[in-house]
Amino acid sequence: MDLNNIKNFIKKKLYKIFDRIDLVENINLDLTRSQKRVLISYLNSSFKEDLISNHVFSTNILEVNQIIKVFIDLDFAIDVVDCLDHNGFEKVKDKSYDVLFGLGFVFNSMIELPNFSKRILYMTEHHPSFSKEKELERINYFFERHGKNVSILRSGIYYQEKNFDSVDDVIVLGETDLFYNKNYKVHSLKPTGLRNDKYYFNKREFDTSKKNFLWFGSYGAIHKGLDLLIDIFTNRKDLNLFICGLSDSEMNLFNFSNKANIFNLGKINVQSELYLELVNKCSFVIIPSCSEGMSTSILTCMRHSMIPIVMKNTGFNYLHDMVFLLEDYKINYIEKQINHITSLNDEHINSLHEKIYSYANDNFNLLRFTGNFKSIITEIINQTD
Repeated sequence: MDLNNIKNFIKKKLYKIFDRIDLVENINLDLTRSQKRVLISYLNSSFKEDLISNHVFSTNILEVNQIIKVFIDLDFAIDVVDCLDHNGFEKVKDKSYDVLFGLGFVFNSMIELPNFSKRILYMTEHHPSFSKEKELERINYFFERHGKNVSILRSGIYYQEKNFDSVDDVIVLGETDLFYNKNYKVHSLKPTGLRNDKYYFNKREFDTSKKNFLWFGSYGAIHKGLDLLIDIFTNRKDLNLFICGLSDSEMNLFNFSNKANIFNLGKINVQSELYLELVNKCSFVIIPSCSEGMSTSILTCMRHSMIPIVMKNTGFNYLHDMVFLLEDYKINYIEKQINHITSLNDEHINSLHEKIYSYANDNFNLLRFTGNFKSIITEIINQTD
């Protein structure tokens, strides 16, 4: 059994162990008349989540629900396949659809088949060639400083560069510059952030909040720049770094002993009291990620009035004075920018908090996302007609 077959065998076993739903068929099907059909290749975890509860950790679980709702409103019969599931692919590969929508292994495998009149790639990350190049830069920089080898964790899982030659439309949740001048049409869509409804805007205590920074990330800590921040804050006892979302599998990359100003808090529920304490304690959310579509964890923090510090070209360029854009990932540069930001006067910082809170809650909510997504899909379908 070769390596690829071994990997596929393990994936199939894991899906059975964790009771993953590989395929949900015939959503909105009306057997009394003809309908267009769409295959959505995406993460199927939303079908096992209680979406009404306050225990949703990821915005994509809510967004895929709205994506399905839009296709229902447009009167499609819908199949939803888990985008990484080989069993799901085997079940749909011989079926015909009017539209293929989504990402991942199933999308990449189906795209070359003559089963569709329209192929829509849903781009939640940066362009795969850009992402891989930037992640390798960070891995090498981490090795230079710490002598530890790290594998690529984020790039190349859901997208393959070769598949861009076969798509008709790309919906981009981030910077669109690398996607223009191609054979497909580009559509810009902004994702959402979660919100704790118990939060209300309150002026912070800037003597302390300007010294407190939150890294609100997930797996792929090197990709998301956590190592840079730990190196910086280790030598800055005047500043505090709060870490939320570091995966257990990456804990061994870092040494948190004797670092009284660095707090590793694990995975935090946005609906918790602890999250509310953090956003009121910290003025800044900082994720110097090497490549993103548009970080929904940043958007979540912005909906709680936190000021974002992110790398340039990671989805936030258009926000101008509502975001601090980092031009370089080197430690000396980032530390200088942190010094500049913390030196700003309290009135300016407070005005940023207010402006960001208002803008984020107006623009990064599910209602706005759903309306914008429906407009894009309607435009694409009308072009097909």
